[in-house]
Amino acid sequence: TKDKDFKYGFGIERRLDRYDDTRIGIIHKNDLEESGSLTFLTDGRAFYLFEPRLFNLTYFHKIKDVSAYLTHDFNPKLQSRFQLSYQDVTPTYQYSYSNDGEQYHNYQNSSITASIQWNPFNKYLQSHWGKTVIEKNYPQFSLQYTQAFKNIINSDLNYTKIALRAMQELRPLNKGTTSFQLVAGISFGDLPVTELYNASPNQPGGEKILNRFSVAGRNSFETMYFNEFLSDKYAIIQAKHTFNRFNITSWLRPELALISRFGVGSTAKMHKHHDIEFNSMENGYSESGIELNKIFKGFGLNFMYRYGAYHLPNFDDNISLKFTYYLTLGF
Repeated sequence: TKDKDFKYGFGIERRLDRYDDTRIGIIHKNDLEESGSLTFLTDGRAFYLFEPRLFNLTYFHKIKDVSAYLTHDFNPKLQSRFQLSYQDVTPTYQYSYSNDGEQYHNYQNSSITASIQWNPFNKYLQSHWGKTVIEKNYPQFSLQYTQAFKNIINSDLNYTKIALRAMQELRPLNKGTTSFQLVAGISFGDLPVTELYNASPNQPGGEKILNRFSVAGRNSFETMYFNEFLSDKYAIIQAKHTFNRFNITSWLRPELALISRFGVGSTAKMHKHHDIEFNSMENGYSESGIELNKIFKGFGLNFMYRYGAYHLPNFDDNISLKFTYYLTLGF
């Protein structure tokens, strides 16, 4: 809403087979996207009623996208999506990218993406209407490959991107839940800043801790400032242990979680990026902290501390204090 431009998107889809969920479709959108973000196509459609991290973003690019796709389940535990896309991309911030003797602010991009989701221990119910998950188990794996082609439909870029995500969850008897998440990406070729990887930062600017008070994300670096790090190769691991709820009173039953995150990355060809400044995470980025969730009607508090190689000189700048509240409707 801040740029006062109208955004829209629409699509049409046809299901060819309900048993292996084979579908073909075409989508078009004219929208804003977060620069450096990573999305796995097999995550499917999800409606986030409350995802406040998006309100803090400052690096957006305008994107006009036309895509055709095919989805297919090779078996109930192995889903796939293949997509052809043509995009017109324009950063909303001052930026230019040097490539083959030319300077680009706006560019066109033709690409093909193959995305696979493997849930080896999920249990499904197959009915006349299709497949339904009846028991969600771990580990779960996502793998995605993207190839952009230069000079196809006036495309300006040629690059390769490969991304991986692995999630594990352990539930010791009456001991709460321990979860792990690994996300990694590698890319090479013609990579403007919009195609690099960020580490899902979630720290707004502000001199004082309370000036940065906002809402914590699910898997984001709460102490990492927006646009601070971008990488063409990176890996992030998160460990989280959530204890069973404490029965203090009938209405006060908070839930304590211990969280630790670590990320490492690198960026080649920094000289190609102009008019912006950013770092990469060669030395490793670390943060740890606690969450006290569900204190009152789903609201809680998150406290994280930044330490290690990228610890900042001002002690207050290493601290993140936010409230938590998550509600997701998936369909």
